Formats: sequence, structure tokens, C-alpha cells
Amino acid sequence: MRGHEAIIRQFLANGIDHMFGNPGTVEQGFLDALEDIPEMKYILTLQESIAVLCADGYARIRLKPALVQIHSSPGLGNAIGNLYQAKRGNAPLVVIGGDSGIGKKHMNYGFGFGGPTINGDNKALKHFANSINANTDLISSINTFNQSHISFIKEQYTQKNPNKEVPFVMNHITYKKGTHIVEESQQFQLCVELLNDGYSVNVIEYPEVSTNLNSLSESYNGRLKFYKPGTKPEGIIINL
Repeated sequence: MRGHEAIIRQFLANGIDHMFGNPGTVEQGFLDALEDIPEMKYILTLQESIAVLCADGYARIRLKPALVQIHSSPGLGNAIGNLYQAKRGNAPLVVIGGDSGIGKKHMNYGFGFGGPTINGDNKALKHFANSINANTDLISSINTFNQSHISFIKEQYTQKNPNKEVPFVMNHITYKKGTHIVEESQQFQLCVELLNDGYSVNVIEYPEVSTNLNSLSESYNGRLKFYKPGTKPEGIIINL
């Protein structure tokens, strides 16, 4: 039995037999298993927020958990408002999402496409919750997960390279490679944590990014060095 089939059969064993979703390319392999498991009914919706609403109503009517399948980070952004409403209504939903970082290239604890979640959507939800005086632990939970993810990746690489005389190499530290956005970048946060632990980090970045971070490099006494794209600095490569 392959992994995607085992996941679906586990849902069935737990009494969940309807999946409401909006698939993307990342979930193709997972959803292919549905052809051989007709007991799991897949309800196609045109957008993730609709999938959550359908599952919300279904769960309340049947008084049992409903399964929601969403696409990666944009799917979470589309779904998160209605997920909050389902939480307020105590609807029992199980939500699964694909990650565009999963594949041959990204099986080494990577951040996927920008991160495990969209921080901007997280902040927007927090603003909305505050505007209606709602209490929710979702925001703090997501922030805690993001930080735990960074700590996990740092631990994996520092175990591989316990010698602080050997630098790490990162092929970018922006939110997404090719952009100039450093704010809320988990790659950047990982870089800073490694520097705080006494490691040196060689970063391959565009001049527009490195110029803005010169003062940061100076504050770490030159342990943060920048190299232009196309160069190959020495060190242990962090492949995210």
C-alpha cells in the first residue's frame, strides 16, 4: 500500500468518508488514490473558501468530522477566513494541504514556497479578529509553528556541521528567491539564528539585497558575507 492510499484509508477508518476540496498540481498523486478507493467521496469546489463552507455545513448536519483538502500557501490564504468561522461554530473539520516545496528537490526540511504559511494572511486574520473582539489562539499557534520549523532545520544542519570554523552557504535569504523581500523571510531568520550561534554564513544574493544588509554584516564582524549569483563560495550548502 502506498502512502497516499494509506492516508485516505486511515481517514475512512476514523469514520471520515467525504472530502471537500479544490486540488492543485501538488496534490495530484494524493488524489489519484481516490480512483481505487470509492468509499471516499470527493466533492469538488471552485475555491478553497467554498470547500471549507461546504465541509462546515456537512459536519454540523452529520455531527461528525468533515475533511477539507486545500492547495498550498495560497489555498490557506483563501480558506483561513472561513476556517475561523468554522472554529467559532465548533465545527469539527480536518484540514489537509499540499505544499509546493514537496518533491525531489525539496525533501530536506525545506521551507517550501516561501514558508509553511503566509504571514501576511496570518496578520490579516489577526487584524480581523481584533476588530470584532474575538479571542483566538490560531495566530500564536502559527507563529509558534513557524519558529519551531526554523529551529528544526537549524538543528538538522548544525548536527551535520558542528565545526563553527566551517561556514554555511545559503543560495538566498529573501522570502522567495529572486525577490528583494527580506521581511518575514524564514530563510533570513535561519541565517540570523546561525550567526547568533557563532557560525559564519556565506549568502548568494543580488546586490540590491546585500547592499541593504551591509550594516548587519558589520554587526557580526564579517561572519555574514555576500556573493553575487553565479559564484560558488565555500561551505556547507543549505538547500532550501
